[in-house]
Amino acid sequence: MLNIFEYPFALLIAATAALLLLLLLRQNLKTKIFIPLLIIPILLSGLAFALDHLVQTDNEKIHSLINATVKALENEDKKTLATFISDDYRDSHHKSKKSLMRHLKRRLSKPLFEKNIARIIRVSAYSFGNR
Repeated sequence: MLNIFEYPFALLIAATAALLLLLLLRQNLKTKIFIPLLIIPILLSGLAFALDHLVQTDNEKIHSLINATVKALENEDKKTLATFISDDYRDSHHKSKKSLMRHLKRRLSKPLFEKNIARIIRVSAYSFGNR
C-alpha cells in the first residue's frame, strides 16, 4: 500500500483527479454548487504539502541523525556525540558507552596535524614514486 507520508505526491494526484472530475461534472451539470466543490482539490493539495512538511518519516529521521553526527564529528563535539549513543551501548571493542566515549576523547583530542601526518606522508610518497 502506498504510504502518503513517504510519498505525498499521491495526494497531489488525487487532487488532480478530483479537479478533473469536477470539471467534467461542471460541463455536464449546469449548477451553482461547482465553486464550493473546488475546495476539495485545494484541500487535498494543501494536505499533501502539510503532510510532507510536518511529518518526519523514518528515512528523514535517519538522514538527519547521520548529518548531525557527521557535523558533531567534524566539530569534535564530544557532548553532542554522546547524545547520539545509547546508554546501554556495547560492542566487541568497547564494553560500555563510557569506554567508547573515552576512546573518542583520545582520538578527537589529538591535533589535526598529528592525525593526518601519516596520510599526508603516504600520499606524498605515492605521488613521487609514480613519476
